[in-house]
Amino acid sequence: MKIQVSESDLLAYTMVSTTLISSVPQYVSAEEHRNIVGSTPTSFTDIPPVLRHKEDNVRVTLDPPLHTFTDQDGANGTLFVIER
Repeated sequence: MKIQVSESDLLAYTMVSTTLISSVPQYVSAEEHRNIVGSTPTSFTDIPPVLRHKEDNVRVTLDPPLHTFTDQDGANGTLFVIER
């Protein structure tokens, strides 16, 4: 799978940061998130991130490259798009 992003899309995401992690954080589905925020939670910091998209068997490259993200890091894996 190759994800292509236009220049106008890039302009919309100039504030996005990239952080390498060693494991997938706890997350909830969009439906679970709606249920959690539908009632007043004890603490908003206790609400887990929302899984927006998951894609298996992907190869990831970054352009411009991130010096801490090697070709081996992006060779094959699962892409999680998680909103905090």
